[in-house]
Amino acid sequence: MTTQQQSPDHHNHAEHAEQAEQRKTVRELIEKSRFAMITTTDERGAMVSRPMTVQEVTDDGDIIFIIPKDGDAAQQADGSQVNLGFTKDMSFVSVAGRGEIREDKQKLEELWGPGTEAFSTKDETPDNTNKVLLVIHGESAQYWDSPSKPALAVGLIKGIIAGKSGESGDRPSGDSGTVEL
Repeated sequence: MTTQQQSPDHHNHAEHAEQAEQRKTVRELIEKSRFAMITTTDERGAMVSRPMTVQEVTDDGDIIFIIPKDGDAAQQADGSQVNLGFTKDMSFVSVAGRGEIREDKQKLEELWGPGTEAFSTKDETPDNTNKVLLVIHGESAQYWDSPSKPALAVGLIKGIIAGKSGESGDRPSGDSGTVEL
């Protein structure tokens, strides 16, 4: 009996395709989440988290927010490691990356909308603001994508009825993974 060995190129191609699929999954999960919890480190080294509205997720994995230039988040995130947490229904994403403050008026105007206006003064506009872009350059992400709540409930009920509620193999499972961005 002979075994067929796969060439290194075939293995690398399959691994690359899997990474691309995982990156796509991460992006889709982030885009479903309107909000992120961003965790930075303050001047004492303590971790600080706050919610922010996602403005854009770029093709190369950057996640963009609009924030006050003089705020703690801008000071703490610029040039530093940060973590972003996202959740929607039964899906979760954690992105580790590096923050960058950008003063890009054209992009600010493009992204400015009702969400930004809700956290702005009455007469504040993209032409008259202290807000800047916070770009998180994602380096890696972990994700957990579980079935929807109804599918999860049906699976758990089936397990209870069958008397197998404690067996992890009988619970509906989802997808999870870690991917370099």
